[in-house]
Amino acid sequence: MLHRVEKNKNILLKLNKEEVPQTEFGPPRCVGYFSNGEGSWSPDASQLSYFYPLELSNIHIDLNHGIETLKYNFYPNEKIDHILKWIVLNYEKILAPPESQWRKWIEPDFIMTRSQLRKIMIAIYDEKARWIIRAVKFRGTIYLCPLDTEENKRWASNIPHRQKEHMLWGYNFEKFIFTSDPQQPPDLSQAVNTAETFNCMFQANLNNKLLMYSAEIDGVISDKKYDEPLPLDDLKFIEAKTIKYQLPNNSELKFLNWWCQSYTAGIENIICAFTNCKGIVNNIKEYKLSDIKQENQVYWNTECCFNFLDEFLSFLKDRVRDDYSETIYTFTKTPYEGISMESTPADSSTSFLPKWFTEFKKNMTD
Repeated sequence: MLHRVEKNKNILLKLNKEEVPQTEFGPPRCVGYFSNGEGSWSPDASQLSYFYPLELSNIHIDLNHGIETLKYNFYPNEKIDHILKWIVLNYEKILAPPESQWRKWIEPDFIMTRSQLRKIMIAIYDEKARWIIRAVKFRGTIYLCPLDTEENKRWASNIPHRQKEHMLWGYNFEKFIFTSDPQQPPDLSQAVNTAETFNCMFQANLNNKLLMYSAEIDGVISDKKYDEPLPLDDLKFIEAKTIKYQLPNNSELKFLNWWCQSYTAGIENIICAFTNCKGIVNNIKEYKLSDIKQENQVYWNTECCFNFLDEFLSFLKDRVRDDYSETIYTFTKTPYEGISMESTPADSSTSFLPKWFTEFKKNMTD
């Protein structure tokens, strides 16, 4: 449950997971896709990968293989330009109903990335987490974007060696189980580049609020290579993960992250590689989301997550009223405290809706 109190002239949202009213979410529906490359964006499936099942007996994978050629960025630009580009090309698919177009341009009430959606959902359980999200209102829709902070940059440049190693193993695992053609085995000589991603746009209803968000997709399950346009309703997504062979003490929070990340993209199966301290995989397990939820029900309740998400977005809908050109709203989650809100005048240094996006809509109405 979410409680509001006044603190330092800002509104503080206190987190409480005891009360759990029923919340309706989804099911999520894929409405489009795009690909990201090294400094490029394209409205196609050029980065789509296909799951290539491994023979699970006598598994031996060295995740250090080719790791020296892996291109990675632990602190990517998390602005929402990739979503805005998709909207510009596809706005006709998501237009608000004619009777609402006097106040809204597109139908979704909220636009964000799945990463932001997940962080909000697990906030009541991830008490140590700190994050900052900005919100603006443009043509009747609220857009959310993470704030680029110096603290995050310092973290990315000072990741402990052991933690960095495990993160790289996670990226590298994908090249062993995904291929660009389901009829051909993975090309292990190909260097992994974390900037190259296939992304889908999803819509989901949450208690009469329409959410639209982007989600990076590891791969799809199919015996044949798809032609474009992709059959959105037929796509079966799958997620790849790695975890230490000896489960860490906070594994229940990790599994909650996995569940929220997968559920909101309609993913039912997760392929998980168990690594030893040297990056060797001798065991791969396929998790079903329903099993993850069942096995961790004593630690977390997904209804609490959806309930908090609903209340948080209801709070935003009530408070974020001014036009994007007037006010930017900042929401800060402080460890062990809650979420505070601050509103400040908008200016060019804090705005995250680029001019090419806002001018596009303006030119449509001129």
